Amino acid sequence: MKYNIKFILEKRQKNGELIIIDVPIIAQITYNSKRIFYFTGYRVDYLKFDFNKQQVKRNTLAKHGANVVQYNVINNVLTQIKSKVIDIFNNISLPPEKEFIIKELDIVCGKIIKLEPVVDSEKDIFFYYENYIKNVKVVKGRLNGIKSTKNHLYRFSIDRDITLTFDNITAEILKDFESYLRDDVVKKGDNTINSIMKRIKAFWNYSIINFEDLNIKYPFKKGENGKGYAIPKEKYGEPIFLSIKERDLLFNKEIPDKQLETIRDIFVFQCFIGARIGDFSKLTRNNIDKNNVLSYLPRKTIKNKNPKAARIPLTPKAIEILKKYDMPDNSLLPFFSDSKYNESLKDLFKFVGIDRKVERLNSITGQKEHVAICDIASSHLARRTFVGNLVNKKTPMHVVTKMSGHVAGSRSVQRYYTVDDETLKDYVNLID
Repeated sequence: MKYNIKFILEKRQKNGELIIIDVPIIAQITYNSKRIFYFTGYRVDYLKFDFNKQQVKRNTLAKHGANVVQYNVINNVLTQIKSKVIDIFNNISLPPEKEFIIKELDIVCGKIIKLEPVVDSEKDIFFYYENYIKNVKVVKGRLNGIKSTKNHLYRFSIDRDITLTFDNITAEILKDFESYLRDDVVKKGDNTINSIMKRIKAFWNYSIINFEDLNIKYPFKKGENGKGYAIPKEKYGEPIFLSIKERDLLFNKEIPDKQLETIRDIFVFQCFIGARIGDFSKLTRNNIDKNNVLSYLPRKTIKNKNPKAARIPLTPKAIEILKKYDMPDNSLLPFFSDSKYNESLKDLFKFVGIDRKVERLNSITGQKEHVAICDIASSHLARRTFVGNLVNKKTPMHVVTKMSGHVAGSRSVQRYYTVDDETLKDYVNLID
């Protein structure tokens, strides 16, 4: 059967001009008068892609989501995609369905796949995992994370050619699973692996309580000196946030593009209230009292024994932004999808000229790297800007957490409280 695969860059225009920055890499597969355009998950600048060699040029960088990725990592995935396509067509006699090819490539690229529950063996871990998904009481975002973790486990079982059960998932298997998550295809960093492993641990705890007759063994480490698998610790660098001057530069900038202007208003308003985008997008005018104090229950803490409402007095600038919009559904602002919002923020920062270099920990390698802040702009940068500037103004932690919705003593907030020499001098002078 004749077939062909080649890698192309998506052709899209903006304001009549071809987009040449952060362009999706597409696998174009043709066979039997059919054509598939498969997004590999990677984006690259036009000038960084070698169309003749069908790969990203050496010593260049591209992107996978918000992460910066080395050329060789991407080229390795492109090679695996091509090999998978060759393997598919070399082992069948009839033309395959498009859905089959896409599903196979999703596995290669580590994308989420909708899996059917396994019901033919009560010993198979996925039978019980489906029960967990149906019964666990969590918000939608966390449920998506639980489903994603199941997909990773499923692909791992295929890759290692093993049937995962409560009996054979030991500390050694979990270590192997961690290695699988770190490899060149899946390529997860410490913080993502920490989240995935915590979800598996939560599933395990649920199963021990709800499937008592199985006599489930516990493969995770208990206590500092206990045996078993130890979940890797999260790694965080110094918090990155906009200065008040940069925030106000955004606020005052004349922006001719109406959509980009709206994106600016959403972001700057978020900088003034510090809410997570999941909470922010659900707020309405009813969350604001007659004294212009905005209050809400953060979703991350709503299941705590004594959830506390976040309360934020709105500043004159925040009120000025709200006055520009009168939404028919009573929402605060005209929100966009998370992906559209985050992508547009990068365009906004570049347009305004906020492009200073910042140091961050690479989420994959864990190593420090320098990137332009415009390239990593996201909705969460607004939350960090709110917290970071409050801390810089010597705001006590309990006041910050009351407004940000963090739990008391949050490690996330503690990271902002670094003590500089000027602060040390101020306090020493108190006892002079």
